[in-house]
Amino acid sequence: MRIIWQKLPWLIVLILALMVWKYPPLLPWILLIAVIFMCWFSPKRGLIGPVSLPADDAFLSTEQVQWWYWTGHLETEDGQRFGFEVVFFSFDAFLFMRDQLVQAAITDVNGNRFEFKEFVEFHLPNKTPNGFKLSAGANKSVTAVGGNGTDHLHSAIGDYVLDIDLQSTKPPALHYGGDAHPYVFGGYTY
Repeated sequence: MRIIWQKLPWLIVLILALMVWKYPPLLPWILLIAVIFMCWFSPKRGLIGPVSLPADDAFLSTEQVQWWYWTGHLETEDGQRFGFEVVFFSFDAFLFMRDQLVQAAITDVNGNRFEFKEFVEFHLPNKTPNGFKLSAGANKSVTAVGGNGTDHLHSAIGDYVLDIDLQSTKPPALHYGGDAHPYVFGGYTY
């Protein structure tokens, strides 16, 4: 059922395009109905209030843009140095522009190598209470699971595999006291 729902907006767009192609005078009415439909059925958006952890670690269906971002430096026991990045961006604009941009990178400092992968997933993350369970790529080659300061990251990039458990040792740093900060030009951040 989830697969059908993910593809349904694209099927609706295809049907509307065929109708307009066959009956061009219907274009203004179809556009009007499409706009009303999107406004009516789009999730209500707006400020969610003060940040509440761990609940706000999760994918929030009321937000248009969200991201989960990790970067770090690692050193092996034999002195090899690495850098890593794992990031999941989620975009939800109207009913048919719902996707994720996922990037993962590993830098082998000693080996003077940089490996990078990027994926576009045409679906939103699943909602998980008090945390997140994100994945992308063939065979879920990039994953991030966690919440409330405990995260597990996995990424297979080129010849490298990052498989790491992370645990916060400090409380979260909440910008603006954990409240929303509106931008002058529109939108807001936390």
